[in-house]
This record gives sequence, structure tokens and C-alpha cells, in this order.
Amino acid sequence: MKPIGRRIEPDLIDTSAAGAARFVRNLRSAGYRPFLLADDHTALACPEVVEELYRPGSAWVLPGTPRVVPAIETSRQLSGRVKALDAPVVLVVVGAGTLTDIAKHAALEADVPVIAIPTAPSVDAYASARSALRIDGYHRTPVCRVPAAVLGCADVIEAAPDELILAGLGDLTAKLIARIDWEVSSIVTGEPFDRASADWCAFSARSAMAALRHGTLRSAAIPALDALMVSGLSMQLIGASRPAASAEHTLAHLWEIAVPFDASQTDLHGLLVTTAIRTVVDHYRSIVAALRSGTLPSGSARDIAAFEAGWRGRVPVEMSPFVGKMEEESAGRVLDAGEVTRRRDVIAANRDRIIEVCGGLDDAERAIDALDRAGIGAHEPPIPQEWVERAVDWVRYLRNRYSLFDVAFEMGWTA
Repeated sequence: MKPIGRRIEPDLIDTSAAGAARFVRNLRSAGYRPFLLADDHTALACPEVVEELYRPGSAWVLPGTPRVVPAIETSRQLSGRVKALDAPVVLVVVGAGTLTDIAKHAALEADVPVIAIPTAPSVDAYASARSALRIDGYHRTPVCRVPAAVLGCADVIEAAPDELILAGLGDLTAKLIARIDWEVSSIVTGEPFDRASADWCAFSARSAMAALRHGTLRSAAIPALDALMVSGLSMQLIGASRPAASAEHTLAHLWEIAVPFDASQTDLHGLLVTTAIRTVVDHYRSIVAALRSGTLPSGSARDIAAFEAGWRGRVPVEMSPFVGKMEEESAGRVLDAGEVTRRRDVIAANRDRIIEVCGGLDDAERAIDALDRAGIGAHEPPIPQEWVERAVDWVRYLRNRYSLFDVAFEMGWTA
């Protein structure tokens, strides 16, 4: 299922914690000065590497509690520390998604290579060419340096906390939703669609979920890491996150910023994505039902276009901090009456094909069922209903990425 014809990095190197320690030890023999990034928790997860690398002035071990926030300011501090060293530096990050995103961005800023040693199969950050960081009060994905190598230590990955493995599997389930939205967008809007990358990413996600259904959470950990690597590589292939993220990620990113979680709640990205998938699937089932029944468009194309044009006047006070982000995402988007009419005609003409593509919802629901049986519900933080509704109401404006929510809006089935 792997697309061919273009070289993408990194390869996943299967090893152990002891093997990873030998690998980084050899960096010094090659003339590099390794700089370690970890936190208190990830240092304990892979002590062999941390003990090998820790040197005064060549390591930054952050506090593990409270959890590190993926802030652009932290990346800039790390970059400054690395730039201050005079020897050829290679940045080695021991951790999961947050630390990896910080390190990848800092490596680009400091113009040094980075090596990732995952401590959990929780995210697809390890192979992607972008970092998920908080910049100017919202989630953004600036370009970063792709790791030169990812050292997958089976003994470390399989010992990861349950909630981190579940978060990774939840994030993988999003690839099944993204596969639907991407192809629907190609049908309705003409957005370029890379079928090979989309299928590669979705197939790998289904394979990891099959490992969970037919085994245990621990036995699914390595397949999850493999699939998360594929997700990151797929994003590299097309230069965007389209194969891996759609409306469900937009909901989750809003909640990450807007919902006040208390210290007892584990608001991991993949757990929030899982909660978002539940919401998205419910709404998408209703949209597919309307397509199946042949429900006619509601309201004129002119009314839909006028409603779209007036979105700024409808922003509730709770969403006002995100108006700048919505303005940015809406810039250059044209949805006048003529375009609404054209899209309605395309949806009507391709109704059966769109319904067929939405068969992927069955895979997403099977994945959620497997996650529920594995106990993910005990870890998902509760999202207040008002924030669920706000996320759905404003999903189209928070990210300019076509989805079934756009289909429903353009058909006049939602306001």
C-alpha cells in the first residue's frame, strides 16, 4: 500500500532502549555533540538513553507536571540553547508528541538534525514535516525539520501508559474520517485528491485497529506506532495534513484551547480527537441519511451565500478570541450564489458516489467500539455540551478544509 516514486524520511528503526543508547553514543564518535530534550516522565520511560546523553549544558529536562504545553516560546528557548553550543549539534528528543513537535521546530530554527525516540505510540508527529504548536493563542502547524531517524524501542513503546496508547489509536481513527472528507471534497470542489496516500494512511489505521480488536492494548502498541509513522509520511508526501486530519481535528483543537480542563483530567490530543469523532460520526450519519433519502436543498442559493457572507455578525462572545483565526481561514474563500448552485448540482449528480465513500463511517464506528472495549472512556475528558455545539457550529470557519459539514451547509440542511 506504500506510495512509490518519492523518497520520504525518516525510516523507523526497530530497536530497544539499550540499542537506542548505543545509537546515540555513536553520535559522539561521529563528531556530533548530542543535545537531549526530555521531561521528568519521559526520562523515566527511557532512562538508558537519558543517562547516556545527559551532560551539563547539553540537556534540557523539563518538569513533567504540569504537562508541557506545545508553545512556540518553548521551541524558541530550546533553539537558543542549541545555537549557543559551538560543536556540531544533533538534537535528540525522548518523548511523545509535545516534546517531539517542540524539538522538530527548534531543530529547523537552529539548523541542526533531530533524532526522535518515541516514548509512546500517541501521535503522528514523529514523521511529519510540521509541528503542532500554540502560536498567538491558537493551534497552528508551522513547517519543521523532519527527524533524521526515529528509534522505535519496542520495550519502551509497549510499556507506555494506557491512555497514551489509546490516544494514538484514537488519533488513527481520525484517518478514516479524513479519508471520507478528502474524497468528497475532490468530488464537490475539485480539490486534488491523492488516492494512493489516502488509502495508504487509512489502510494502516485499519490495520492497527484490527490489532486492537483481535489482541490486547499492549499488542496493538507497535502496530499503532507503525500506522502513526505512515500517517506522518503520508502528510510529507502531499505537503499537508489532508490524509490525517479533517473536521474532527478542528473540533479537538478548539477544545484544547477553549475548554478549561482541571488537573485531574488527561486532555491528550488523541483523546480529544476520539471525543470529536463521536460527534462527527453522529452528524455525518444524519447527512448521509439525508443524501440517501433524496432530501431536497433547503433555502435558495442566494440565501445560503448571504448567510455565509454575514458570519462575522453571528460570532458569539465565547468565540470572539478566535475571530482572527476564522478571518485567516476564510480569506479568499468564495461561496457566492453561483458557487452554491454549482456545488448543489455536483452533489446531486454524484450522490451515489458520495454515499459510497461515506461507507468508511462503518470502519470509524468499529474503531470506536474497539476503543470503548479497551477502556478509552475512562480517560476521555468531558466536553461541556455548549462547547460541543460551538465547535460544530463554527467548524467550517475555524479551518478552511472541506468536509461533510460543508455539504450540509451548502444544501441548506444546517444553519
